[in-house]
Amino acid sequence: MAMFDQCDQHVTAQYNAAGNIYIQGISEERHERLAAELGVTRSALTSFFNILEQQQVPPEDLYHILRQIATSYKDLQAKLQRFTSDDPAVITLKQQARDAIEIGEFAHAEILLNDASAKDLEAARQLQETAATRLLSAAASRAANGDLKRTQLAYAEAMGYYRQAVDVVESVPTAELELAEYLNAWGFTAHEAGDYAGAQPAQERALAFFQNRFDLSDRLLEKVLETALERRVDAADLYFEHTTTDSVSL
Repeated sequence: MAMFDQCDQHVTAQYNAAGNIYIQGISEERHERLAAELGVTRSALTSFFNILEQQQVPPEDLYHILRQIATSYKDLQAKLQRFTSDDPAVITLKQQARDAIEIGEFAHAEILLNDASAKDLEAARQLQETAATRLLSAAASRAANGDLKRTQLAYAEAMGYYRQAVDVVESVPTAELELAEYLNAWGFTAHEAGDYAGAQPAQERALAFFQNRFDLSDRLLEKVLETALERRVDAADLYFEHTTTDSVSL
């Protein structure tokens, strides 16, 4: 037997034929007073009792766990009350969830909150796609300025623009090809400017990408260089360039 207060009305925990605990002994009047004491609706309190039964809470712990449930319940209500969103659909779903929680319909509230979460995740995904597109566009503009400066033989300024393009696309996980292109342009321009030490890190990163992407072995690259050197040149460098073609044939 578990006492909820010092009055003569109490809650009794017993076992049914299946061996499961259930709670009895709450009068309508006591039910209402207990709901008021805990600061919850009567429907919510009924749901609390169902939780106690489902979780097979020992009789001696009933009141303590009941208050714990009520505290968590009110904390959740407060969080939902403070919730703000710029999506009217999400606001509606969370309001409906709050209403469901208010009357103890926890299963329905769970569904509504999952729906709200799904809408937010989809909106976030769309925002990420939009952000990625804009970032790639911004990087392309920086790289175009790099090309512009390189055309004017202003190599130091061109390198600065290529470096900025690299910095931008590094925040876009799917932009590996663009990253390699800008690294390659940065390294090649540094090499043209005679900054061999500055060219090496960028070129090595670009080379690693192209090797992995196009299955280029070190031996294959060496053969390309050997072929170039056979023409009796003083030095040879590898510069990677790719084109993408989409075509439709009937």
